[in-house]
Amino acid sequence: MTGWRAGWLVGPPELATHVESLVMCMLFGLPGFVQEAVVTALSIAPEAERRIRDYCDVRRAHSVAALAGVPRISTVVPEAGMFMLIDVRRTGLSGYEFMKALYASERVSVLDGAAFGQETAGFVRVCFATDERSLHEGCARIRRFCESL
Repeated sequence: MTGWRAGWLVGPPELATHVESLVMCMLFGLPGFVQEAVVTALSIAPEAERRIRDYCDVRRAHSVAALAGVPRISTVVPEAGMFMLIDVRRTGLSGYEFMKALYASERVSVLDGAAFGQETAGFVRVCFATDERSLHEGCARIRRFCESL
């Protein structure tokens, strides 16, 4: 239910008071169908979590293997999730330059890591939550792009 803006908070009472005011502005009139979807999602959470975890595990392993040995980049293997960082600093390009050139050359869209702060400048973020065929093709295009640098 990503993006449906339904959830909960655990924290100090002072924070909860401020968040409550914010939530009242954001969620006023939360539609009944969203509330019902939350109840359903919570009831199937363990099975859904297992399926998503398995889905991401397979695609992460595929991505890491497909990008192994690509010149001038290295992957940062995540422990969980659907995103992976690729260190592109040895290409001589910034994350932004790499992102733009990769898209222009190979039509593969990644995100400049600098969007997440100084610590990830020089990296790009790749999402591997797609079908295996598209993932394989995207990794092959990243490899081709890097080999052409």
